[in-house]
Amino acid sequence: MTLSFTSLAAAVITGAALLATPAQAAEVPTLPQGAPVGIETHVVSSETEPTGTTVVRLSDGAVLRDAPAGSVEAANKSCAAKEVCLWSGTNHTGRKFSYAAGSTCWNMFSPMVVRSLKTGSQRVLPAIWTKKNCKGTPSNSYRQGVSVPSMNHYAASVRF
Repeated sequence: MTLSFTSLAAAVITGAALLATPAQAAEVPTLPQGAPVGIETHVVSSETEPTGTTVVRLSDGAVLRDAPAGSVEAANKSCAAKEVCLWSGTNHTGRKFSYAAGSTCWNMFSPMVVRSLKTGSQRVLPAIWTKKNCKGTPSNSYRQGVSVPSMNHYAASVRF
């Protein structure tokens, strides 16, 4: 059997696609120190843990965690008292962003469509915005201790 260059290339591309994991596809690059994230917010530190979760600490005291779909952290459906947790899937599934945030507007380092969310018992979420710097169309506001298993709102920035 003789393979043409086209069929060989297609086989290599198909094989490479099968080897890619969801965590690799969803990985967010580490952000450089000092990078602007919000109107008056800058990255203090950014690292990717061995689990694939990216942890970013901001100048306003916020801690952002980006857990790839399929990871243990993303599968954890809880949300700490002072956090807001956003998922890319309904019923708190998929990629999970959790924020123990300050009280400012900041731009998401990886915008996403929010399909479900939870607010901690001590955290209110005034709005999720469709554009950077808390502009565009706002979402509903969410009180403390809320669980929303199904929604559909593009998130480019968030105000806490």
